Amino acid sequence: RDPGFTEKFVEAVQHFGGGFQRARSAVDADSLDQRPVPPILLPARGGGDLDLSRLRGKLVLVNFWATWCPPCREEMPSLEKLAASLDPGSFEVVAVSVDEGWAPVEKFLAPITPLKIALDEGATISRLYGTTKFPESYLVDAQGNLRLKFVGPRRWDDPAMYKLLESLGAKAYLTRTTDREVGPCIDVRGKFGKRVHADLMVSI
Repeated sequence: RDPGFTEKFVEAVQHFGGGFQRARSAVDADSLDQRPVPPILLPARGGGDLDLSRLRGKLVLVNFWATWCPPCREEMPSLEKLAASLDPGSFEVVAVSVDEGWAPVEKFLAPITPLKIALDEGATISRLYGTTKFPESYLVDAQGNLRLKFVGPRRWDDPAMYKLLESLGAKAYLTRTTDREVGPCIDVRGKFGKRVHADLMVSI
């Protein structure tokens, strides 16, 4: 075996591993022990249930929040921007509200959002995760294991956050215009927070 190849391979592994650790530190995320994620099966916005297990194969950010929580409300726009900027085939944001019913959630959110919204009335699931203060978020890898925990609000559209998620498999969102692809993209919203048609998404 070529010793030069082995040395380069080890360097590559160390480089990418180090990149993940640097990105994790930059966004102040706590490492978890990669145990299987606790199940989530909750009522979904618009009807039906949200089953976290159905998202296996994707990187998933689970965000526990409430409309009565000012930091939760403040971070929501950047969380929506993050979800809209990454390919939903590789990454999803599950926003789990602990509000008492759908009424305050519907009043707060725009009619269309890139987030998957679920209701944890009574906060049963959030307590299962060990969450008692909001917001709090957990990053689940494509194998369904807990990787990182974010305590408190974040600027989810920070470039360091994108680097972290891309190091774990998230891909930039590509939108087709005529015969070429451009990306990543930012979500362009109207005056009242409604998503504009995908053809008007802006390449950055």
